[in-house]
Amino acid sequence: MTNNKKSDNNISVEKENERRKVASIDVAVVMLEYNGYMRVSDISSILKITNPSLIIEKSKISFIVRNFVSSKYCTCAVDKNTYPHRYFLMSTGTYTFKLREKNKIDINKFPLYLKAGTPKIARKEQQRQEKTRKEVFSYALKRLHKLNKDRHQIS
Repeated sequence: MTNNKKSDNNISVEKENERRKVASIDVAVVMLEYNGYMRVSDISSILKITNPSLIIEKSKISFIVRNFVSSKYCTCAVDKNTYPHRYFLMSTGTYTFKLREKNKIDINKFPLYLKAGTPKIARKEQQRQEKTRKEVFSYALKRLHKLNKDRHQIS
């Protein structure tokens, strides 16, 4: 009997290790997809339904939402005329999402506009844009040089 309890306890510990705490990127996905005013309880109930493996705490979600409101990189409105307050996340702009449990988060399941807010992907995107900019500039200079060369040969 005691061995069975220990094995059940190990299974519950393993399941707990598979779960992760709610992250700001999860909250942002829900708020942006809803595209309207939401209470913290609405966000948490949607997260419970869509991501049952998440460890959801209303205080953590409230902290994340208030961080969106105070961030200069996000556009988040607050309806303080109602209680509990309602929040409307319109855009995340260049907000950088901190992913603390990277091995538990599958970043590919999030929309591209949010993935760009993670430091690694933002860095890759910046490098890609810089490479493209250099290629376009190099091509333009080559064309300009060729046009000038052709003009001088005609004269």
